[in-house]
Amino acid sequence: MELLARRAISLQVQEAALRAEFKDWRARTEERQKLEKHNTQVRRLTDWNIFSQVLEQA
Repeated sequence: MELLARRAISLQVQEAALRAEFKDWRARTEERQKLEKHNTQVRRLTDWNIFSQVLEQA
């Protein structure tokens, strides 16, 4: 497998892991959860549309 193909697969795996992490953090800040008071901060940081725009600018 050539380098670009391996890199593409690696990035897909990393993206899937990050999306799962975002989902977990959002669940932890839902109503009546321990981290509920951080809900708006977590929502802002884990908004995939905003996150991907930041990545494109980098």
